[in-house]
Amino acid sequence: MIDVQYNVDLARHTTFGISAKCDIFAEYDTVDDLVQLLCSPELQKVPIINIGEGSNILFVSDFNGAVLHSRIYGIEIISDKGDEVLVRAGSGVCWDSFVGWAAENSLYGIENLSSIPGTVGASAIQNIGAYGVEAKDVIFKVEAYDTVEHKNKVFSVEECLYGYRDSMFKHTQPHERYIVTHVQYRLSRKKQFNISYGALSKMASDIDLTLHKVRDFITQVRNKKLPDPTKNGSAGSFFKNPVVPTAIFNKLAD
Repeated sequence: MIDVQYNVDLARHTTFGISAKCDIFAEYDTVDDLVQLLCSPELQKVPIINIGEGSNILFVSDFNGAVLHSRIYGIEIISDKGDEVLVRAGSGVCWDSFVGWAAENSLYGIENLSSIPGTVGASAIQNIGAYGVEAKDVIFKVEAYDTVEHKNKVFSVEECLYGYRDSMFKHTQPHERYIVTHVQYRLSRKKQFNISYGALSKMASDIDLTLHKVRDFITQVRNKKLPDPTKNGSAGSFFKNPVVPTAIFNKLAD
């Protein structure tokens, strides 16, 4: 199903909550819907951006173009062999809901990424990370629609060229050439935790540690550090640690 609206205020579609209008706001439920939208005459003539939950975007003025929003939902296990479980999630799935689903199904690997705002699609583009874990550590493949070659593509994690909060999806020409539709993750049934980072280390003495305990602890820590965007408009935690050449690091360390 496709839902197209005109002259839409984007305030409720971004975490800043600042009023700015777009000419066209279109939501799509499937990849076929997305293709149909992109082929429509009215979208051929205007700039297009695709957004998730709007936690990394600030509209400083009205956008004279089309804003697309994925409603491709659904989470499914596509392979379950031994400890390794491959899970496929739609780009429109709320990221924290996905982390919650994994915890409910006793699947390890993404619990440290609890409470990060955004969607599944954004996780693959941004290479989200927290507490010693990054999305690239668990991503298996990324499915996207190529708006230049007009076909679906599947990228391996190596092809995504992941770096610190970075991926090849952020550097394509034209901008937003690839629209992520699904992401496949490699999770584990083996009980294992990554709790060596920062505040998480205090849980090391818990002999009955569970996924839910880790997830709840991280959620509490983040809630204390970051404002609630439903009450105070913000972009959450959007900083990047500085990355410098080894020679400069060694000089600073001396």
